[in-house]
Amino acid sequence: MKVYILFSISVLLIIFGYYTFFMTNSKQSDFMAEIPIIQQDNIEINGVNIKIELADTKEKQEVGLMNRTELCENCGMLFIFDEEGIYNFWNMNTYIPLDAIYIAEDKKIVEIKSLPKYICHLVETKETCLPVSINPTKNAKYVLEVNAGFTKTHNIKVGNLIKGLETLQ
Repeated sequence: MKVYILFSISVLLIIFGYYTFFMTNSKQSDFMAEIPIIQQDNIEINGVNIKIELADTKEKQEVGLMNRTELCENCGMLFIFDEEGIYNFWNMNTYIPLDAIYIAEDKKIVEIKSLPKYICHLVETKETCLPVSINPTKNAKYVLEVNAGFTKTHNIKVGNLIKGLETLQ
C-alpha cells in the first residue's frame, strides 16, 4: 500500500513538473505574452459617455479592432499618437463597420470618416481582396473608432470637445 501511495505521489509530481516546465517555456506562453493588454477608460462626447480601449502603443495600434465581430453600443478604441499628424486607417480583418473620429491636440473633433466592414471570402470568390483605406485631410493626435452610425445617432460633429482625454496622458 505504501509503495502504491509513493508511486502515485511520484507520478503526480512528475506530471506537475512537466506541465509547469512546458507551460512556462512553450511557444504558446511566448505568444500569449506578446498579446497587448488593453487598458480601459471613459471619455465623453456631446454628453455621451463612451467606454474606450486604449491603443497607445505601436503594437496595440497595429492590432486595433482587427478580428472583432462586435463592439458594444457605447464602446470604442482610442488611438493615441505621440504627435499630431495625418493618420490613415484601413479595414483589414475588421468585421465591424466603423466611424473614425479624428481629434486634434486641443481635444476637438477635426474630421469624421466612415470605414466599412471588411468582407472577403477568398475561398468563395477566388478574387484578390483589398482593404478599404480612409485618408484624412486634417492633423489629429487621437483617433476614436466607434460603431458605424454612432456619430449620426448622437449628433457628434466636427468642433465637438472631447472630455476625459486629459486624464489619459
